[in-house]
Amino acid sequence: MKNKYIKSTIAIVAMMQIFVSCKKDFLELTPKGTTLEDNFYKNEKEVMQGVIAVYDVMQWGTTGGYTMKMPLLSAASDDCWAGGSNAADQPGWVAYDNFNLSSFVGPQGGLWNKNYSGINRANLILSKIDKSTTLSASFKTRAIAEAKFLRAYFYFDLVRWFGNVPLITTSLPTAELYTQKQSAPAQIYAQIEKDLRDAIAGLPAVVSAAEKGRTSQGAAKAQLGKVLLYQNDNAKLSEAITLFEDVNRTGNAYGYRLMTNYADIFDPANKFNVESILEIPHSNNAAWGDWG
Repeated sequence: MKNKYIKSTIAIVAMMQIFVSCKKDFLELTPKGTTLEDNFYKNEKEVMQGVIAVYDVMQWGTTGGYTMKMPLLSAASDDCWAGGSNAADQPGWVAYDNFNLSSFVGPQGGLWNKNYSGINRANLILSKIDKSTTLSASFKTRAIAEAKFLRAYFYFDLVRWFGNVPLITTSLPTAELYTQKQSAPAQIYAQIEKDLRDAIAGLPAVVSAAEKGRTSQGAAKAQLGKVLLYQNDNAKLSEAITLFEDVNRTGNAYGYRLMTNYADIFDPANKFNVESILEIPHSNNAAWGDWG
């Protein structure tokens, strides 16, 4: 009888421990060593990290293969032939060079993914800035201007490469990712122009030495002029000319001018020189094989 009583007591105590262990506060753990998106973007430092994440996409060159924009454009022109040791080396580039793209061959998937990644990041940080109540007015104005400039930058690439593309200007819930319809180039260009015009007013005329790589008012004007030029609309050429003249005018606030020696613009020691309106910085802290 005594043994039976002891066993029953032990069983009751064990059950009590189980119920105590299953209390709600015990199961809800606070993540350690990581920050959740909902808990981030609380201050200017964290918001700036989000803005830098949008800039980061500009220098991506290996999204879905070697998708460096300028070399690809050179390969598609008469400036060079694509390929390495033979036609099997970088077949995506060879297909691009020969205007023989398919859904399976070519850099188009990487170019698409890269630019929509940038747009998604821009939309996200814009939504966070809009909801924030802790940012100073000057910081908020500039951060919004940078994000809009970058969104326009990515859409400008997309509309030139693909023509009809989805126009997304908000952070999409997962359920809507695959229900987006394509928009005509005219709609895309209209959004690009709007973003750039909004950005111009909020950007500084020049950036400090510590901020090299961030965009300026002159860069936004130059980009808008280029966007107007690419639309091949005679009604927009007058404004494009005005923008280009403003950016290049001697003695203006931006300080751009031609270097005395043309070859100097290719010297690594001349990063962010007076000819550089918008420059994408890269780090040399990583290397692949013998390539820095």
